[in-house]
Amino acid sequence: MKKTILVIMMIIISFVFVSCHEQTTTTTQAIATTTTKDLSWKIDYDMVDTSSYFLNDVSVCYQIFPISFADSNGDGYGDIKGITENIDYLKNTLNVDCLWINPVNTSPSYHKYDVTNYYEIDPQLGTMADYEELLDVSEENGIKILMDFVINHTSYNHPWFDNSRSSQTSEYRDWYVWNSLTDKVAYPSKVGWYLNNGQYYYASFWDQMPELNFDNEFVREEIKNIAEFWILKGVDGFRIDAAKHIYDSNEYPSGTSTITENVQLFKELNSFVKSVNPDAFIVGEIASISSDYVSDYYAGMDSAFNFEFSSKLIYSLQAGYDSLAIQSLVNARDAFGLIRTEYIDSVFLTNHDQNRIFDQIGQDINKMKLASRILLTLPGISWIYYGEELGMSGVKPDETIRQPFIWGEDSSYNTTGKTGGISDWTAYNLSLDGVTSQLEDENSLLNVYIQMISLKKSESVIQYGDIQLIDNDENRLMTYLRSYEGTTYLVIHNMSSQEKAITHDLDSFNIIYQSEDFSSVGQLFSFSPYSTTILEVYNSDIVFRK
Repeated sequence: MKKTILVIMMIIISFVFVSCHEQTTTTTQAIATTTTKDLSWKIDYDMVDTSSYFLNDVSVCYQIFPISFADSNGDGYGDIKGITENIDYLKNTLNVDCLWINPVNTSPSYHKYDVTNYYEIDPQLGTMADYEELLDVSEENGIKILMDFVINHTSYNHPWFDNSRSSQTSEYRDWYVWNSLTDKVAYPSKVGWYLNNGQYYYASFWDQMPELNFDNEFVREEIKNIAEFWILKGVDGFRIDAAKHIYDSNEYPSGTSTITENVQLFKELNSFVKSVNPDAFIVGEIASISSDYVSDYYAGMDSAFNFEFSSKLIYSLQAGYDSLAIQSLVNARDAFGLIRTEYIDSVFLTNHDQNRIFDQIGQDINKMKLASRILLTLPGISWIYYGEELGMSGVKPDETIRQPFIWGEDSSYNTTGKTGGISDWTAYNLSLDGVTSQLEDENSLLNVYIQMISLKKSESVIQYGDIQLIDNDENRLMTYLRSYEGTTYLVIHNMSSQEKAITHDLDSFNIIYQSEDFSSVGQLFSFSPYSTTILEVYNSDIVFRK
């Protein structure tokens, strides 16, 4: 096991961690304070290779909001042990390759995005022993664990910030971004700035989330210490929260190239992480619908979530035709490839910060099934937000889009129907069939997800192949080619509620998958509403006639 293999290293470094965890030594603090303006230590790191394991062996990842997933002890809160006890569902039912688990570090909030100790597990979610058990059980089942790494900001109540705000000469003052804001040219806007003890501190999301100063050498070193600590525990990588906000436009002087600073930071972090474990994976949350903007981050990351494609796919599902969704995906992949030859695209429908996809497409179960089939026939890693495979509903506020997972009417894992009092199930979710019932229904959404995950993982063309947009004479059909090692699949999704037909110039084809039977008469294909068809084709240069 990972912990067994690395235990000697952990013993060796344990004495170092005792002194640096959460309370860096006074000597280090003093040095940090006196070197605030000296940035000569910042160097340009080389781009490191992409994680070979995630590139070749990871196709589907599952996102878990831990307090909402599975309650193992009946206290009304989802917890880490609940995840461990349901590893069979994740591995043998869904068959996912990795888990992105939202924050588990100590925090005063239910969402845990305001951390007070990066080296501990929040007691509400369990113990360090529980987390170590999850890592071991996941490894035994071939599931990788990604930790949500919240490094843009800490909690207002973090000991570092307690010290930082106590005095303008405090030891941790420079660990956060403070400013008098008297220079209106360098700092023309007060957006995100909050007055405290004579100066302003920066907190772009909320005044209770002050932002760390990454122009402080010792902040960077401590973040590396934290990353190493968890990798040695057995974590397989990190999802970087709020990656584009590390250097924010209002946070640093006007004229600062924030994207350059961000990329340089992630190149440094990725280089360090890969030195500890070459296969450790870094995926970034860069919430932008411009893939050209996101592509720059690939110099410092293995992958980034494709928000542009997600937004265009949702619009296409709403509109009933391919509104440039696949074209945007192809363009994004071209942009990513210019930065990193072996890149990993991360495609998803929605996540914990967005209204659930089911509501965005009008609570239409047929569209939801279609969305799952599109997601799981695309290249890159397909990410599934917990409950999405059941068709869970949820519209903001945030608590409602993070409602408890629905295991089944008699399951002990969701006995209260709420997540520690955060949010009762909506009427829709309360009536929704859970895992147990949906597994028994061969036509359920859950079984569609299971079928499509299996297809993606068993078909190398779908798992590894390139993607090429194919035009056709029926705009209600989303069509593209997937090609790998001389084999080409034609993927056709009928986005509409009506049967649609197209003409073709195919000499022959082989049916790989069909959600509904389609008809082929001469050179005419006819496809059922909201259906998906995958054909192996042999003359892909000319597929459809205009």
